Amino acid sequence: MNIPFKVLNISAILVLLLSGCQPEMPVTSSIVIDMDGFSVPVNKKLYGVTIEEINHAIDGGLYAEMIQNRSFEEGVPPLNCPYDAKRNVLSTPNGWTIPFIRSDSLPGWRKISSNTSMWPDGQELINDKNKRSLLVSVAASSESGRGGVAATGYNGLSVRKGEKYELSLFLKGGSMIPKKVSIFIGDSVIGAPLSDIFNVSPIYEWRKYKHTFTASENTDNAVLAITADTSIVFWMDMVSLFPQKTWKDRPNGLRPDLMEMISALNPQFIRFPGGSFVEGYTAGTYPVWHETIGDISTRRNFWNIWAYGSTNGMGYHEYLQMCEDLNAEPLYVINSGVTSQSRRPRYEDITAMNKLVQDALDAIAYANQPADSTFGAMRAKNGHPAPFDLKYIEVGSENYGQEYSKRFDLFKKAINEAYPEITVIKSSFISGKNRTEWTDYHFYSGEDFLIANHNRYETGQYLRRFPAVFIGEFSMGDASLQGTLRAAIGEACFLLGVENSPEVVKHLAYAPVLGNVNYDFQRYPAVSFNNNSAIGSPSYYMLKMFSDNRGDDLLKTEINTYNKPQVTFGYTGIDLFDNSYDFDDVRIDGKPVTEAMVRTGGWKVNNGTLTPDANRWNYVLMGGFCSP
Repeated sequence: MNIPFKVLNISAILVLLLSGCQPEMPVTSSIVIDMDGFSVPVNKKLYGVTIEEINHAIDGGLYAEMIQNRSFEEGVPPLNCPYDAKRNVLSTPNGWTIPFIRSDSLPGWRKISSNTSMWPDGQELINDKNKRSLLVSVAASSESGRGGVAATGYNGLSVRKGEKYELSLFLKGGSMIPKKVSIFIGDSVIGAPLSDIFNVSPIYEWRKYKHTFTASENTDNAVLAITADTSIVFWMDMVSLFPQKTWKDRPNGLRPDLMEMISALNPQFIRFPGGSFVEGYTAGTYPVWHETIGDISTRRNFWNIWAYGSTNGMGYHEYLQMCEDLNAEPLYVINSGVTSQSRRPRYEDITAMNKLVQDALDAIAYANQPADSTFGAMRAKNGHPAPFDLKYIEVGSENYGQEYSKRFDLFKKAINEAYPEITVIKSSFISGKNRTEWTDYHFYSGEDFLIANHNRYETGQYLRRFPAVFIGEFSMGDASLQGTLRAAIGEACFLLGVENSPEVVKHLAYAPVLGNVNYDFQRYPAVSFNNNSAIGSPSYYMLKMFSDNRGDDLLKTEINTYNKPQVTFGYTGIDLFDNSYDFDDVRIDGKPVTEAMVRTGGWKVNNGTLTPDANRWNYVLMGGFCSP
């Protein structure tokens, strides 16, 4: 028992002796902290997150629904957006294109045998909100065996032995004589069932069925099998499967492991539901609050700006409930009447803005009015009689310019007249006298920018007469560094400076937070996950460290260090969206540009003339120099 103690003492003596032989290193830097001088309170509400449908963060992620394309709406194009089958794209009325799928596509579903046919049906519908159901035809016999279809989820269903899973679906039989359909959780090749079997005989009208399965095995690659051993024709719609265990045990709930990782960040506010997701790319491709509440079978599905289907199963009410469960302030972002301005935008007619403004007022009423009011009663019917106490509304995301400014003023005037306690946030700087709104800035920036701008909002850098700053989206923008410790250190340098300006920067939201590794990342997330596990990046743990260690007061500090000689280096560059402009007679040092480095998009360079590609972000660098 005494041996470890003796060894530890000898080791300590050796370390001290060796340390004493080290030559004394010169002091090159010092930090002087003024303990007795002026201090200011720390901004305890600084850090939050933006939760957006991007990277399959919601459908296929945070929203615990296990079935992909549960209402078979994927493949229904937005209004006035024709599908180009040769290129597999939609074209908006303004000429922007987005990847799409064939109208007969059924992502997340497959036949289990050759004796089965399935196709989307636009005639047999469960309600006027859903545009399609799934028609299934099985020609079963003793030779062909059992037939049917399988829901594969988002790269397989993850189930655990003994856990319960809640099924609900609509079925309609194809004949007056009911025939048996067997439903169960099975392995990926539809072998032995991995749960009990739910047998039902659908009649010749739509009816909703429910069942609770108990899994008999552990697997991450199960399917939901809907089968028949006799010849049968039937329709189905709104096929939903939820784990019984959701975060806080809420119905239509959220995935516990992902929510625990978000909760561990101790976010003081949640900005939702986006982001570009809120902007959309044409009419009907962005969320409207009242189309995302209530019965999930009546919520509007659409093909979102990131080119996949959104169910809006996690809607306005679920976001508000999530914020309450996290003890975080909800910050709701609404469409401004201008769709994404990097995607050939659609501007809502200024004379028709009343509807959008009224939608914003109604959303606030749903969140804040008492249960005996019209909208409060709707909220109470959905399970929450008490108000949610919404305090922040942002109008648009990454919108800018005169047209946006005119529309923002309409929202602000109406909201402040009806709800003067609401803080209305604008998505870009608007010049003018006595502007008091918060302004949202987004930083997806490289390492050099983040480090060089650590003092961006300190006295002398940011004019105090400018509006308060809200940083609604922030993370490393250099793709070569994303997900690395170096990225986290670069982000931390910027955050240290932000913390020193509590009177300027009111909130800062990290984004994106989540990303499903089975799909392409649009931007690198703080947390990566698949259907059964999740892992935080270095940036996640950096943000957690900052959130956990807020302190009480900011003290005056002085940093004394050596200065490296300044080196000027770089290129001349142009970065713009689309091909609205050509550039003629471009010269560097009097010579026409004949060569260039294309970083994104496409450029044609011809003896001083530069022509960008259409419908793309085009970034080009020219010249190049390096001089002390």
